[in-house]
Amino acid sequence: MPGRVVLAFSGGLNARVALHALRMRRGYEVITFTPNLGQRADALTVSERSLDCGATSAHVGDLRERFGRDYILPALRAGSANHDASLCLAPALARPLVVAEVVRIAQQEGCRAIAHASTGKGNDQIRFASAAAAIAPDIEVVHPLRELDLHDFAQMQSYAKRHDVPCDLDDRQRFSIRETLWGVVCDTAEDLEPWSDVPSDLRVMTVRPEDATDEAAELVLSFDSGVPIAIDGKQLDLIPLIRRLNDLGGKHAVGRVERVEDRLLGIKTRDVYEAPAAAILHRAKEALEQLVLSRELLYYKRNLSQRWLQLVYDGHWFNELRCALDAFFRYANDPVSGEVRIRLFKGSATASGCRSPFTLFNAGRSGSSGEIEQGFMRLYSASQQARPEAWLKDISEAD
Repeated sequence: MPGRVVLAFSGGLNARVALHALRMRRGYEVITFTPNLGQRADALTVSERSLDCGATSAHVGDLRERFGRDYILPALRAGSANHDASLCLAPALARPLVVAEVVRIAQQEGCRAIAHASTGKGNDQIRFASAAAAIAPDIEVVHPLRELDLHDFAQMQSYAKRHDVPCDLDDRQRFSIRETLWGVVCDTAEDLEPWSDVPSDLRVMTVRPEDATDEAAELVLSFDSGVPIAIDGKQLDLIPLIRRLNDLGGKHAVGRVERVEDRLLGIKTRDVYEAPAAAILHRAKEALEQLVLSRELLYYKRNLSQRWLQLVYDGHWFNELRCALDAFFRYANDPVSGEVRIRLFKGSATASGCRSPFTLFNAGRSGSSGEIEQGFMRLYSASQQARPEAWLKDISEAD
């Protein structure tokens, strides 16, 4: 008898088919876990669906605060070396957090196995297995959809009909939508060809640029050591601040990325991402960094940002290099404090103004060639010195 397994359950067709396969084909007693990552669907309602599908028990966890503090903020500190890639990180950021919670429940329930509902062609199956191996190498990871060779909507719809899996097989089910507070990834039931138009209703958080208002919106974002703390002077905790920016950005079509993507298995797919808050915050913070960080630090930060993004995308959240890079980014973000004025208009988020008490900008510097040369030498020499103690901590005292 296989025993019990904990399934990460999102409530969609994939998850219901996976639950059925674990019970009826593998003989598992299935316990489910549904996370609240800031998605619109109510996690408690979703978890109850798993009981309708035969789960023995269902767990729900509010992971929003941990997701924001321990995953979104490190991504924001790492920056937008590749802006499109930064906006497409939400699934990769959420996966290790969900796996950690699934493992915790499995250990609590005495289960030797955990499972997911990712298909055999997606990135999430690799991220799930990689995270599990890093934190619980002795636990078995079960891949029910891959074992059944179910890869697309039509195959899973056929399976559900044959086995009376309870689900609503309406037209909207042709979309696979994975939503978190930090963004949404959408794809269609069948692979979307690069020449094809993206379906007009394949959007969750944003309007189309042509449908956005003709009136631009401006807002001022405040940062403290790289952390967003206020909108238009109003202090907000991270989660409500991100929600507010998602609403504002979505109305102005900001943060939508449509791209052909290289998946970890070596295949190319076409995906649609929506991340309004991420787009606004990355643009604003990038402008502030340009104002307060030296040329040398900006150069190396951008290179290291690209490496950080790739590690996380590839499922290496628990990799020691990713952890070491986080320490660098925390240190580099010390002076990233100030205000940025952002203009939202028909798909764009543009920094139109920036100010900081730690600015390196020198206005009005002019004079004769000799004065300019002397000024350059003073500035160049000063750039090699340590920052004022007002913001720069001795590295030996850093966290």
